[in-house]
Amino acid sequence: MKLRELLASARGRLALQSLQEASEILAQAEELEPSNSEIQHLKDEILAALEQQERKQVVNALAEKAMVAITFEQIHATMK
Repeated sequence: MKLRELLASARGRLALQSLQEASEILAQAEELEPSNSEIQHLKDEILAALEQQERKQVVNALAEKAMVAITFEQIHATMK
């Protein structure tokens, strides 16, 4: 695959949030042209997307814990 095709494919995978696949494609592109600035830009975008996914997981976990706490408090209040 040519560099341009690899970059297009990586952008497509990134748009679909297929971050592992996008990283793998970028690794292939980097073998062809290690100093390409678009490769680094896409790597930065993937890293940002991964960080956003991690933050979303933390928020979801906290929200779940809050719901459990609220439910517990409601149950406790009705038992009084």
